[in-house]
Amino acid sequence: MFCSETIDDIVANLHACSSGLAALNSSTEDDFLTTGAELREVAARAGEISTAAKAIADLVSGAGLEGHREALQKLFDQMRAYLDLSGRKLNSNTGTLRTILGTSDDVALHLVGFKRIVKHLRVLGISTKIESARLAGGNNAFANIADDVEKLSGLINAKSADILRAVTSSHKVIGETLSKVSLYEERGQGRSQTMLDDIVRNLSSLSEKHERSSIAAQRVVSQSDEISRSIGDIVGSLQFHDITRQQIEHVTEAMDALGEKMSRLRGTENALSAARDLCVSDVCRLQMNQLESAKREFVSAVGGSMDCFRTIAGNVVEISKEAAALVDATGAAGSSFLTRLKADVAEIVRKLKENGEANQGLLSAVESVAVTITDLAAFVGSIEEIGVDIGLLALNAQIRAAQTGSEGAALGVLAEAVRKLSEDARGQTLSISEALTHISSSAQGLRRGGTDEDEIPELNEMVERFGGLLDALEGMDGEVASCINRMEGATKEVETRIRDLISAVRVHETMESSLSGAVAALAKIDGKARQFGPPTGEVRDAGYLKQLEDRYTMHKERSIHRSIINTIGPMAPFPDKEPEGGLGENVELF
Repeated sequence: MFCSETIDDIVANLHACSSGLAALNSSTEDDFLTTGAELREVAARAGEISTAAKAIADLVSGAGLEGHREALQKLFDQMRAYLDLSGRKLNSNTGTLRTILGTSDDVALHLVGFKRIVKHLRVLGISTKIESARLAGGNNAFANIADDVEKLSGLINAKSADILRAVTSSHKVIGETLSKVSLYEERGQGRSQTMLDDIVRNLSSLSEKHERSSIAAQRVVSQSDEISRSIGDIVGSLQFHDITRQQIEHVTEAMDALGEKMSRLRGTENALSAARDLCVSDVCRLQMNQLESAKREFVSAVGGSMDCFRTIAGNVVEISKEAAALVDATGAAGSSFLTRLKADVAEIVRKLKENGEANQGLLSAVESVAVTITDLAAFVGSIEEIGVDIGLLALNAQIRAAQTGSEGAALGVLAEAVRKLSEDARGQTLSISEALTHISSSAQGLRRGGTDEDEIPELNEMVERFGGLLDALEGMDGEVASCINRMEGATKEVETRIRDLISAVRVHETMESSLSGAVAALAKIDGKARQFGPPTGEVRDAGYLKQLEDRYTMHKERSIHRSIINTIGPMAPFPDKEPEGGLGENVELF
């Protein structure tokens, strides 16, 4: 009775333990399928991080960016040369116009001399008339000469007034133009060169920032690749669950087979002896060691995976830091630089246009002066002719005075004075003519300088080229920003998923607890089996134990099996031959 009850109890415990292990296998398999699916999603998002980082690295370190930077450098060098040439031309033209202004002042001074000559001629004309009237017989010849001199002096006065008005008008035009140029220079003509210098320095700074961002992107690529490798290692290591599951299945099969054998002993005459010969205790010890090995390796493997998860989480945090560095180095810095660049170049272009407008204003003033000088040349020619006529009149008066004798001595003196004034007038005319020639020459030089073709490209062409380069840089900057946004989004998702996985994975705790419970249950069965006593034969029959070994598919299972067998007493040796169709001792199917 004791034997039957014990057998029933052992069979029930074996069945309960087997059912529990089968349920454990099923539940852990579901857990691992869920974990595997989640890891595949994480791997996909980690791949997006790597792809975005590689795109950023290609954009900021590629030949395109450097080519654009070099093109901008060359363009700004041309702008600098254009601005320098424009400034030098403006300064030269301004200097020439100031010289013209000074020369026109000299013309005005000479015209003041004409007024003095005219005044003196009028006085001499009146004196000549008075002296002519005093002469006996009232010689009208001298009076006529005096009238002619007066008329000619009036013409000189009129012509000199015309010249003065023209010179004054030109003086005003030149003065107003120079005032505008001075005002332009006061508003910061030299600032354009400073702005260009700042832009060139900022270009170098931008290159340095892009180089730093390229290095940061490469680090992100390396870190994201490491995450992908780590995830791949974890996915690959999930096969340890299959190994553990097979070990548990083999233990379950052994327990089911033992339970079935024990069930068949109920009610037989030699049940106790047969139970002894089944080596129940030995079988239990074997399965306990198999489960302990499975538990130890499973918990260790899951622990290793958890460490990998934590490493991945740390790498993701580093990637987040690198992403922030990328935003600072490329996104924000690049955009702000391009914004400033656009504003600065617009200011420089405005200055260049002002330069051109100022030069054009100078040229317009010069054109006006050139036309005036042409008109003045005719006036000066007329004055010179009048001077000659006055000289002839004076000579005629001297001759007549000499014919008159001693009575005409006074008229001779007056005629000599008129002649000298005519020479003074002609001298003043020569000075004015020389001054006007100098003005005309300077004006012609300015006009020729204004029509010279420069080797530097035209401003509009430079502005158009700059616009194209800026559009390309802004497009590149937009692509980088888009890549950074994608990378940041993927990074946050990976970090969240990994931390969720770390907090959610409890399968190792379940496995450890369940296997420990199964080992404890087998220990109880072993204790009950020992009540049957030792086997009836002096040497254990190893046949059944050999059948257990034949079920194993992994080398470690056979190693555990033999290590335990060698400690449980004498028995017939195991045959060394592999079962037909076997794969050898060292082959693991999983």
